[in-house]
Amino acid sequence: MFIKIFSERKKVSYIIAGKDQIDYEIMLDKFYHLFKIKRMMVGGGGTINWSFIQNGLVDEVSVILAPIANGDSDGRRFFVTKESYSSIKETAFQLKSVEELEHGTLRIRYTVKKK
Repeated sequence: MFIKIFSERKKVSYIIAGKDQIDYEIMLDKFYHLFKIKRMMVGGGGTINWSFIQNGLVDEVSVILAPIANGDSDGRRFFVTKESYSSIKETAFQLKSVEELEHGTLRIRYTVKKK
């Protein structure tokens, strides 16, 4: 599994972390030892966001809520699973803070409740 890392010079580096799917232990070890990354932000789509949650790798979720309506039924989702709903582990969040930004936009921060 290839994972892209964007360097400061805007060149793209790759790491290999797993054969058919991401091996999170290898990935995090390489991030730390090769790039000295101790903390990261995951700005992925719903599937990658969900996989990080399910692997216990998320300590905070930050949501930007803007006063805009979009009726797209195929719109992006924050978390998307490929498994059936009955087979997944639910994850609960605890409200950490709410910050009002410009134009009525809110930044809502949650911590992930440990099981």
